[in-house]
Amino acid sequence: MAQQEKLLNSIVTAISDSLDLDDLLQRAVDQMLQVFHASRSLAVLCRPTDVALMHTAAAADPGFDDLRGVAIPIVSNPHAQAVLSQDCPVAIIETPEQM
Repeated sequence: MAQQEKLLNSIVTAISDSLDLDDLLQRAVDQMLQVFHASRSLAVLCRPTDVALMHTAAAADPGFDDLRGVAIPIVSNPHAQAVLSQDCPVAIIETPEQM
């Protein structure tokens, strides 16, 4: 719980001076990368009618590809469907190679 509070405080502090959605999302993924000591952090915005998940904002450690703008198909992709079935933010430890 303390880590979640730290993340929330970091994100709120980082984004409090902007109203631009792209900027807010980018700052949020930058903060998540640092707080969770992750190799990659992504934000995806989607609608129920979308056929693919588009990485809207991305942050990554050196050596990891920038996935901003990369589309991940939803149809016939059990991993993407599992992520979408969640009703809250999702942290994924490892992703399948085909993602």
